[in-house]
Amino acid sequence: MRSLVTIAAAALSTIVLAGGSEPPYFPRTPECNNDLILRSVFSRFATYTPNVIGHPIAIVQIGNIGENRLELKSRYWSVERRYCYATVTTSDGRHRYLWYLIEHPFAFAGLGSSVNFCVSGLDPWYVNGADCASLR
Repeated sequence: MRSLVTIAAAALSTIVLAGGSEPPYFPRTPECNNDLILRSVFSRFATYTPNVIGHPIAIVQIGNIGENRLELKSRYWSVERRYCYATVTTSDGRHRYLWYLIEHPFAFAGLGSSVNFCVSGLDPWYVNGADCASLR
């Protein structure tokens, strides 16, 4: 019985070594065009603008959604990050860039995803750097 276990362990280590040091990893972070993520940005933006900018501005249209980069989980970092962008039309009629970061797992107690966003030109205190640089 012991020799059977030894042979199985040796075969398994050979498969792992032949295929690389880590098994393939598939991202679990929501996509940039995920409805729940976009609804969160819309509603939080509507709450944010009257308090921070001083007058209400809403996002009325969103388009050209894309992804800048994806940072996968690793043994050094347990949070996966997806950097996204879009163009938005705001209620004042201007077209602006929306930059947002989705992190998973990062919400309450590590369950779910967290979203941080910035609209170019509407970050008066440069919380996300000049022209939303930290979210690009």
